[in-house]
Order: sequence, then structure tokens, then C-alpha cells
Amino acid sequence: MFGLPTGGTPRAITPPGAEAYAPAWSPDGTRLAFQGHGVQGTAGIFTVAPDGGDVRWVVGSGGGVWANAPVWSPDERWLAYAWLP
Repeated sequence: MFGLPTGGTPRAITPPGAEAYAPAWSPDGTRLAFQGHGVQGTAGIFTVAPDGGDVRWVVGSGGGVWANAPVWSPDERWLAYAWLP
């Protein structure tokens, strides 16, 4: 995924080599949740800081089941996601 700073040039937010899908900004804009593959050698739902640092694994995918489409709760305490075969 790429971010576009105001008046700036797009830059990568997700780690190099990661396949990232379904981005969702936290309500306060301090974290970005996404479903991904190849992040830290695994797949699932992750969060990342806007500068691309502090990548955190939230839940894994595997065994033919995938965590998809993360959505933040309004208070940012929870991430909802679809668990699909």
C-alpha cells in the first residue's frame, strides 16, 4: 500500500515484499490495519504506523481459512474481520 502525504510523493507504507489488501485507517489516523501475505513470514491481519514502522501481527491466516477486510471499532480497542475459507 502507498500513502500520499499532502503535496508529496506517494511512498510505500507496508513492508517491502508484502502483499497488502483492504486497508483501514484507525479512527484517529495513528494506525493502518490491513490483510496481508509475506509480512514477517506469515499471513493474516496486521497493523502498521503511518510511516511504515511498528508492524504488528494481529491474527493469522492459514489452513485454507483467511482473515480478511479488517475494520476498526470507533474506540480503536477492537478490529473486526471476516474469517473466510
